[in-house]
Amino acid sequence: FPCHCRMRRHDYAPTNMAQPQGQLYVAVPFFSSQSLGTGNGALLRFDNPAMLTGNVTPAATVTGDLVPMNVNEIVASSAFDAIADRMFVLVVSSTGGAILVFDHMSTKNGNVAPDRVIEGSSTGLLAIGPMVVDASRDILYVESGVGAGGAADVLVFKNASTLNGNVAPSTVLELDPANSTAADLALDQANDRLFALMGGTSISVFDHASTRVSGVMVADRVISAASLNGGSGHIALDPGGRLLVAIEAGTNPPNIKIFANAGAANGDVSPVATITGSLTGLDSGGAEAMTVYTGPGASPGGDLYVNTNFGNVLVFNNIATADGNIAPGRTFAVPTVGNGNLQLTVDASR
Repeated sequence: FPCHCRMRRHDYAPTNMAQPQGQLYVAVPFFSSQSLGTGNGALLRFDNPAMLTGNVTPAATVTGDLVPMNVNEIVASSAFDAIADRMFVLVVSSTGGAILVFDHMSTKNGNVAPDRVIEGSSTGLLAIGPMVVDASRDILYVESGVGAGGAADVLVFKNASTLNGNVAPSTVLELDPANSTAADLALDQANDRLFALMGGTSISVFDHASTRVSGVMVADRVISAASLNGGSGHIALDPGGRLLVAIEAGTNPPNIKIFANAGAANGDVSPVATITGSLTGLDSGGAEAMTVYTGPGASPGGDLYVNTNFGNVLVFNNIATADGNIAPGRTFAVPTVGNGNLQLTVDASR
């Protein structure tokens, strides 16, 4: 008999393709480990950060005698180049500072030495300071120590991905005014714009950051909001170009202030939102290091991760609309010893 069957076409999609789940990196000044004691710092990687809650165990831990993060060299700050999967970690000892460079960071685990170390008398690395990386231009900005001019210097290392050893910065930018330091830095890569939190009372805004030449770093604009109250210690940018300023412990009450259109803001401007109140959880140690996560599982407006103390991290959902006395969507705690400030960085692409 003739067959009148119709062939049916099926569209098959591969089922074994890995999908991004996102990663959170936490640089811990003092890591809690029975095998290693309580003196060493560590880099912790947590997969699928949108699901973290409670006491969490890292998917990977970089620490040990090959990693110079021991009791004599304390983790000061970190910066992550998600494009190249490269981590920069600033460690500081009594003799100065060094930048540890880990390539293929998402594959690192255990007692592994950094791929390169930037250190030596020519680097200008003197003390604890914030650090940010411009992944698209391969530039590392580090505020480290008071230079010859009496103010802290922002050291600019170009071609940061290949630097190794005792190398001098490409540019040395001297913060203004004299005797001033930057409590934190934030970078708008798309617009080549650097934000520096100055002494907790103002934010200096520097346009064309990558093209500046050595010398006094005069700000293009200054956000000098009276509401900062001298208690702020950390800043971050959200996907909408808003500047988030953490008001630490010691103020009444600790809070997070949000300034709209940060790239153009100038003078005594008022925040458009303030996260504050008894429900926020900020009263426990205040708001410290922050990062905004927009990767897999994040809420539509992005999620704000805020370190408070003793490894506690608060997660505020949809930061684009967050305001007032709101409870975090969830909280989690990473293994750490003491009240050291954590450094948080995220990778939404893996």
